[in-house]
Amino acid sequence: MIKAEQLRCIGRYGKPHGVKGEIRLFSDIDFYNDDVEAGQADGSPSRICLVSEMDGIYVPFFFRSCRTNGKSSMLVSLEGMEGVEEVSALAGKEVYVDNKFKVDESITESQVRQVEGVDGIRGFKVIDVEAGYLGLIKDVDDTTINTLLIIEKDGSPEDVSSDNETMLVPAALIKVTRYESREVEVALPEGFLLI
Repeated sequence: MIKAEQLRCIGRYGKPHGVKGEIRLFSDIDFYNDDVEAGQADGSPSRICLVSEMDGIYVPFFFRSCRTNGKSSMLVSLEGMEGVEEVSALAGKEVYVDNKFKVDESITESQVRQVEGVDGIRGFKVIDVEAGYLGLIKDVDDTTINTLLIIEKDGSPEDVSSDNETMLVPAALIKVTRYESREVEVALPEGFLLI
């Protein structure tokens, strides 16, 4: 039986596409890569699966085909899901993969809440791609739809942020999270630090 703690949320299903059982999958994570396409070492198809909650239990769905459809969506066909009626049951559901499955380490606003949670990035250094070091993430405010990083200056000589003790940065501006070095890279709009 698949348990919630074994899974990582990678996105959400959209509406069915066409009449042959394809469904749109929205995900900012690049998880469908050459390893999935190539299959297993013995030549059999890849058993990497997408998992969704159905009637209170987590159910695995294996790829039949996948094609990109824009920057953050793709059209997928799943084994055993042949028509519009069958894939309609997945519309709007969250999509998970096994925690052991390697995915791109970039993190977006939705993954701040869904994948790693507040504790996942608290204490990380924040570095702007242009300005440099900004401070440390003290907390994450996810009480509204616009998730905010609460960044606290730590007195470091490399700190280039404004004179305020703390600053709020939308999590949507996160470009990359580096877990090994505990750093979050953001891309602040021009003039943001002057506010």
